[in-house]
Amino acid sequence: MKILIYLLVIAVVIIFAARIGVFRGRTPSGLGALDGKLAPPKAGHTNSVSSQYQNQDYHSIAPLRYQGDAVQAMSRLALALGKIDGLSIVRNDGNYIYAQAQTKWMQYVDDLEFLVDTSDNSIHVRSASRLGSKDFGVNRDRVERIRRLFEQ
Repeated sequence: MKILIYLLVIAVVIIFAARIGVFRGRTPSGLGALDGKLAPPKAGHTNSVSSQYQNQDYHSIAPLRYQGDAVQAMSRLALALGKIDGLSIVRNDGNYIYAQAQTKWMQYVDDLEFLVDTSDNSIHVRSASRLGSKDFGVNRDRVERIRRLFEQ
């Protein structure tokens, strides 16, 4: 019986901690593009994906592709992002979008960045968890869902 009470207390403490934002983490420095590149994945971590760093197996993901006008493509991307629960656009500069995705219960936050490359009609993407060294495929799955919504 004591073990059950301890487990219940631990569960309540974890839920309370999540509700007050303990698991949100801090907004990382280095967001945005530097010389046409988004920040690279952290070495030794499997908690992010990036279309600009294709030589790293776990992190590699294809950029979004578009036809026609880049401004229209970014508008279409913003609409796709708006369809995902828990995701909000923090900054939209026309050729760059920064968004945050927050989980419902534990309030974990992932940072997403999108950058237009007009030279090959692509939108590069980076999606990374703020906390932990693994994401169990969450960022990849989210980017692929965004891709499907973008391509509709």
